[in-house]
Amino acid sequence: MIAKNEAHQIERALKSLDWVDEIVVVDDGSQDQTAEISRQYTSKIIPHEFTGKISDTWRVGMLAATGDWLLLMDADEEVTSEFKIKVKKFFSEGVTKNYDGFEFYRNNWFLGEALKSGVWRSKTLRFFRKKGFKITSDLHLDIRVPGQVGVIEADINHYPFQTLEQFVGRQNFYSSMAIEDIRNEEGNVSSRKLLFQLTIRPLKVFYKNFLLNKGYRDGVLGYIHAVLHAFLHFIEWAKYWEKYRKVPPPKQL
Repeated sequence: MIAKNEAHQIERALKSLDWVDEIVVVDDGSQDQTAEISRQYTSKIIPHEFTGKISDTWRVGMLAATGDWLLLMDADEEVTSEFKIKVKKFFSEGVTKNYDGFEFYRNNWFLGEALKSGVWRSKTLRFFRKKGFKITSDLHLDIRVPGQVGVIEADINHYPFQTLEQFVGRQNFYSSMAIEDIRNEEGNVSSRKLLFQLTIRPLKVFYKNFLLNKGYRDGVLGYIHAVLHAFLHFIEWAKYWEKYRKVPPPKQL
């Protein structure tokens, strides 16, 4: 688990892990009681200064873990009893012998409410064998394993944003980091493609989230969520344009 200034919610996550063999918390310079609360549940608290790559922070915790299997969690998540039962059953029945990792869904909450629609529901691979895994992105936690991947038919609760201020602040940080991911994946982007990403693509993001994924079922909450994610796509590409545009040198007087 990685954390920074999560005293308001990390105990919920730690309590839900009372069934695991070991908990490792990587503390990214918290200024609140995050470390003190964590010490009530584990002695493995590792101070780590952020390097600019979230993947580096995760690697610190993964390397410190001694088990053969890893479950990666954020401080704003919570293991459900159904998830706990499923995983323990997988081990007791030997199911894990056939897989190198398992995907599962996160039940996402937004501004204090659970989203009814499937707008934000996607599988994530965060439970896997320690041997042979790879992290393929410096920004998002994108895990790859060499062998077969199964699915855990149980959710983990996810409480990422309690306020709009929190959403805007955190996404401003992530969108700035996303610039290099775009650069690495897309290379030199043509003016035509850039214009598409700044104009048409945000509309498609809204359409997908609000209509195709039935975000409208969440009413005003679903509309706000869809608009924010469309704007997030726009701001990522606007920041990319800002950083890599060719600015003519100032004219000499």
